[in-house]
Amino acid sequence: MQQRNTHIRSYVLRQGRVSNAQQRCYDSLMPRFGIPFSAQPLNLDDAFGRIAPKIL
Repeated sequence: MQQRNTHIRSYVLRQGRVSNAQQRCYDSLMPRFGIPFSAQPLNLDDAFGRIAPKIL
């Protein structure tokens, strides 16, 4: 028997897509639950309004 080379190569760029429902959720929930980006370190006590242990 002859062995076949079954390796498949794909050269298609696979890009993520955001559905309409995902975009609506992001737009409506980000202002409430999101933390805006800042180049400065995030003070978690201020961000969450309480002093609590930090666990990474």
